[in-house]
Amino acid sequence: MLRICTVVALLATAAPAQTREQINELIEKANTAIKAHKNAQAYALLERLHELAPNTPKLAQNLANISVALASEFVERGQYARASSALKDAIRWKPDEAVIWYYVGVVEFNQGNLERCREPLEKAIALDDKLFEPRSLLGMVLYETGHHEEAIKHLLVASRLKPGDARLAKYLRRAANDCVLDSFETRVSRHFVIHFDGEDEELGELIPDVVQYLESIHLEFTRTFRGGPKNKIPVVFYSKTQFRRSTLAPHWAGGYFDGKVRVPLDSWLGEKRKVKRTLRHELAHAFVTAIAPHATSWVQEGIAMWAEGQPERDARAVLQRSRQLMRIARMRQPFATETDVRKVNLLYAQSLAMVSQLLSTKNTSRVPHFLRCFANAKGTAAEREDRAMRRVYGKPVAGLLEDYASRYHLVAPPR
Repeated sequence: MLRICTVVALLATAAPAQTREQINELIEKANTAIKAHKNAQAYALLERLHELAPNTPKLAQNLANISVALASEFVERGQYARASSALKDAIRWKPDEAVIWYYVGVVEFNQGNLERCREPLEKAIALDDKLFEPRSLLGMVLYETGHHEEAIKHLLVASRLKPGDARLAKYLRRAANDCVLDSFETRVSRHFVIHFDGEDEELGELIPDVVQYLESIHLEFTRTFRGGPKNKIPVVFYSKTQFRRSTLAPHWAGGYFDGKVRVPLDSWLGEKRKVKRTLRHELAHAFVTAIAPHATSWVQEGIAMWAEGQPERDARAVLQRSRQLMRIARMRQPFATETDVRKVNLLYAQSLAMVSQLLSTKNTSRVPHFLRCFANAKGTAAEREDRAMRRVYGKPVAGLLEDYASRYHLVAPPR
């Protein structure tokens, strides 16, 4: 998407020899910096070149492109103010460049400003409607902000621009399923946007009590995780029948989190303790995802089970009946794809056991530290996980499993 070209000067014949020599030197240094990906150095050299020879071919384009490259570097470091400043420079050089407006949207998106990233993404599409990136991101943003029909329109166009994109396909399925929410009633609290079937009077009567409980969990989890989601958390309450029909949850799931907390609520009065545990579990996913978006499945599920109050001894009993712990590679894969209920129970039990082992090694305050180390580490999800484990707990995930197996006389999987 972003191409930085070498710079060539066309000098007026009347240009003094000293100026020509200075310009050629700047061009040579700038091209060397561009090839070495030293963007800050290249930008400073090109700005100086612009003062001396503003008509140099491709100069404004390169100044804009290097500004975007700098912005991308700042975003990776979480330096959003510097990224915004670099993009303002880019707009100054090439205000009608679609890629620049796309990156303006990216900066807002990465800060969680979903409403504010919509306008620059729409501007990017207006300037070049064949670009995949702004179209797909806008579709995702529209979905996350509850504009399901608009989201489908943009996601379909993006899918034609890049057929077979798995992430787009996932969002399209979600948006299609969530079109039912457009007919739901919505209530907004301090930290939540609640959707429910307003025609179900019994369900509507439960909402104030449930919202009060959700807000109390939010306060507790914000302290536990030392932070949480920047935006209000969408929560969808269904009847059990609606939940099975309208969500992508596996048949064995009592709740679901896919960016929205989805829970069947019609058993609130009869099974309030069970529903509260489900709400705690799914809300924990929202907090973990906000802190470490790429957290692996065992991290997500183990922390969620710990947060809902599942006792480790129950998980240990399941594992001791099986004797053999599951491989780490399987623990990192999505659990929702598993159809065998016995294996599902093993996956969840081992996840809770692994997180409980972490909690027995260090105090609870290490959990948010581990998640932030995970988020800041480089590499694949597995590599990030191991780097965070080594930094916080002094061992890789394999070492954690071996310690647990040794402690309770289980068979650890091979490394």
